[in-house]
Parts: sequence; C-alpha cells; structure tokens
Amino acid sequence: MRAVEKNISRHENGTLYYVARVNGYLQVKSLKTKEIKEAKERLRQVLAGAFDSLKPMVPVAAREPVIPLQVGASLNPPQVPVLPPAPAITIAAALTLFEGSQICLTKGRKDMLRRGSKIVLERCKDLASFNPAEIWSAYRDSGKGSACNHLRWWLRLFVPFGIKKGWLPYTVREDLDQIRMIKVNARNIRIPSVEVVDEFLRMVENEDREAGDFLRFLACSGLRRSGGNYLSWQDVDFTEGLLRVKQKGGKVSMTPLTSEALAILLQRRAAGKECPFGFGDRRLKQISRIMKRFAKGFEIDLTFFHAFRHYFTSRALMAGLGVQEVASLLGHSDGGQLVLRTYGHLTSAHLRKQVAGLRLTSSS
Repeated sequence: MRAVEKNISRHENGTLYYVARVNGYLQVKSLKTKEIKEAKERLRQVLAGAFDSLKPMVPVAAREPVIPLQVGASLNPPQVPVLPPAPAITIAAALTLFEGSQICLTKGRKDMLRRGSKIVLERCKDLASFNPAEIWSAYRDSGKGSACNHLRWWLRLFVPFGIKKGWLPYTVREDLDQIRMIKVNARNIRIPSVEVVDEFLRMVENEDREAGDFLRFLACSGLRRSGGNYLSWQDVDFTEGLLRVKQKGGKVSMTPLTSEALAILLQRRAAGKECPFGFGDRRLKQISRIMKRFAKGFEIDLTFFHAFRHYFTSRALMAGLGVQEVASLLGHSDGGQLVLRTYGHLTSAHLRKQVAGLRLTSSS
C-alpha cells in the first residue's frame, strides 16, 4: 500500500484502508471505497464507532435541506420529544461486536477469541451479571489448567472494550485485576507411552487411512501440523533420508528422518500422490473431529495435532539424544533452550540414570 494521507493507505486495487497501531498491534480496516473524500467521512465513522461495522453513507442529495430562518421567527428551537431509553444490549450481541472489533489477529488468536466468547456465553446470562473473576474461577475449577490463561487474555481485551462502550461499569476493572496468570510446571507434563499412541493411531487408521498416515507421520517426524501438511516432494531427499526444514527465523536446514517417517513418505509417493499430504482446512477439521472422538478413552490428551510434536520430543530425549540434537530435529534455532526449558525434567532423569551406571575406576 502507498500512503495517501495520515492513517489512510491505498491498496493496489485502489481500495482505501485505515491503518493505525493500537496497543502495540497494527490495526487495518477497509474503508470500502476508492474515493478519498468518501474515505475521510467513513474514517470519522470508524473512529467514532471504535471499529464497529461501518454506517451506510447518506448521499448529499438525500440529506434534509437547510431551511433559512425567516424574519421575525422565534430563535427558540422546537421541543424535541423525549425518546425512551434504548433497550439493553444482549451479551450475545455484545460479543459479536467485540469479535468484529478485533482485527489483524493471527489464526491462533482468532481461535482463542472465539473460544473465550463461547465460554463466557455459557457462564453468563447478561452483561448485568458479568463478573470476570467469577467466570474465570469457575472455568479454572473445572480442571482446564493452563487454558485459563487463554480466558484471562480474552477478559483483558473484552473488559476495557465493554467499559468504553458503556456496557460494563468501571468497577469491573478491579475484578479483572484479581485474575492472575497460572504458571504451568513442566514436570507435570504427561507423556503417552508408545503402546498408547500406537493404539490410538490404529483406531484412526481403521476409520480414515489418510488421517492415520498423517498423524503417524507427525508423531514420527516431530513436524508441526502446517509443516507436515504443506510438505512437497522436493523437500524430501529419499536417497539420504533427509528433510528440508524451514526454521522460524527463515533459515533452511536438512534434518534426518526416522525410518518410520521415511516409510510413510515412500508409501505415499508409490501411491502416486502429487504431494505427501496437502489437506485443506475442511479436511483438517474433519481429522480433528476424528481425533477427539477416539481420544475420549485415553487419559492422555491426544485431541490436538501439536500433541504429537511433544510426543516426538519427549521420546527423542528419553532415547538418549542430546538437547541440541533434538532442537535441530524440531527446527529450533535457539540451541535447545526451549527444549530444555520445557523438558528439563526428562533430561535430568536421563542424566541421573546415566550417572548411576557410570564406572570411573575398576571395581575391586
């Protein structure tokens, strides 16, 4: 986009946008017009409505004409009838307006936003009874663990928005300050056994063979869902058994594949697939529903794709691989700091086991 004037930019297709930085985040909203004069008017409406839906523009010809004051006419304006107060907004409508006001969020944050709205809608009947501390406490007591931090993030966005709109009293902010972030102890992370994961994957494969292959590949490669799904044949070196992995910083490295992950890719290529997987959003949601259905009988949470990345990491550490080696397999560029911070209890247990069997002198 090239700048037209302050806070207004024009896209390549000519559409004008409002651009600003609010609370450290870049906010972009389409003004739905290509005329600069009309864009300025809509910008005033956007700022007045705090990112609500744009009001329809009223043509100049359709506006009421200004009637000149006649000589001798009274300067007192006519009495305006007192209108009844507007009905109180429902909490469902308030949540809809709130979600529409949050723009330029990542996909993960949008999911957190929708999940927070759903939780509040289930636990609060109206805005008059809205108490963030009670809602958060009830959700915490239901055993959600660190997911309460997601709800805390949602409440810290919604409460200032509701106060600004006049839906909530200012005293609600005091209740918000009582909510503290939950610190998750990495030593409480539960690692599923190989038998549990294999049983789960077999159940998924019996229901959907492609879904089972995809989940098994994630468990055997340690890739994220997007990394495994958008993989191409050019990224795989079948001769050397290597995989091209793009790290978060943009650096590309070649990492070795496990024999199980390589076997799945060879099987997919022999079947004539254009790419290893390449599922769309609808297909991924279908696989997610299958996972949730078969994971109900297990004590370990295997209802999300990233669980298999944690599983791969823990098993690699327990097999004796070094922290830096595991970080390289995961595509981390921090030298293993994140792996050590999350799975330090596994490395320390393995270290104790190795030290117990260490012999430095000949036994008598």
